[in-house]
Amino acid sequence: MAGTAKSDTIDNLVNSVAELTATNAKKNEQTIKLTEDLKRTLAGTKNSNTIETVHDAWANPNGYYWTCGYKVGWKHKSSNSRQQAEGHTCDTTRHNTMGGSKHGAGFGNAQNGN
Repeated sequence: MAGTAKSDTIDNLVNSVAELTATNAKKNEQTIKLTEDLKRTLAGTKNSNTIETVHDAWANPNGYYWTCGYKVGWKHKSSNSRQQAEGHTCDTTRHNTMGGSKHGAGFGNAQNGN
């Protein structure tokens, strides 16, 4: 009887170790996937000229402003600016800067002055 109880205990321990090993492997795979996702996300916010981080949420990644360049706030528009540089034009975009500022080039999603 003592031998049977000892055998059952060992079997339970073996099963528990197998379950823990499988759970650990699954968690490890999830950690690797999340790490790779984070690396891809961070790589999308960096370039060779400047390091931009997720702390730049205030900035519109598709914005452009002739006077200020590529890294501008969400509400920053050529039409509502109070500080326009000489030669400023309201028709500029990231794709057509019309000779505007290159400040912040590399920031954001779309074509930029690089």
